[in-house]
Amino acid sequence: MDLWPRGRPDGKSGKRSIASIEVLTKIAIYYAHKRAWSWVKWAGCRGG
Repeated sequence: MDLWPRGRPDGKSGKRSIASIEVLTKIAIYYAHKRAWSWVKWAGCRGG
């Protein structure tokens, strides 16, 4: 997945770098939720 389709952000494109940071944050939260859900399901199957 290419976060910077028009090249990496430099000092002139601060808005784009902020947007990419927000995207990375959303991806991190998404993966954290997926891992938490899989752990909850696993714990439930184990009877814990």
